[in-house]
Amino acid sequence: MGMIVTDDEVESLTTAWRTRWGSSPIAHQLRGRHTDRCVRFDSLPESKRYADTEDEYEIILDRHHRVLAELQAEEDFYVIAVCFKDEEGRISPDPRHPGAAPWLAIEPGDDSPYDVAARLYASMASFVRQALDPLLRGVADGRSPT
Repeated sequence: MGMIVTDDEVESLTTAWRTRWGSSPIAHQLRGRHTDRCVRFDSLPESKRYADTEDEYEIILDRHHRVLAELQAEEDFYVIAVCFKDEEGRISPDPRHPGAAPWLAIEPGDDSPYDVAARLYASMASFVRQALDPLLRGVADGRSPT
């Protein structure tokens, strides 16, 4: 990670997203409109949610790298992170991972499953294991890497 996303890239991402998907990047909307393209991958056997051991982290990382390889993500690609506003209006988790730029806002009234406002941040990642693993481990632990 760490590649800075410019305003032009954010605009290009928005245009490409709307052209290809035609809806907001809200999971249930995408599943409803694009059932032929949506699939869920479990990170651990038996749908276990969090890793407890280094061996389980290796399973998570291996599975994510396999999915990215199958998607032919061999070049730089966008990483989208969702962050929420707490009662005081602060964004959580901290979206300032390297290169992240504000992308879209999702308000509770926007057919959103969220009860609070959310903000999507876009950053670029390189398909290099050493660059991706901290991000993937952070997501696996339910936190945003910094």
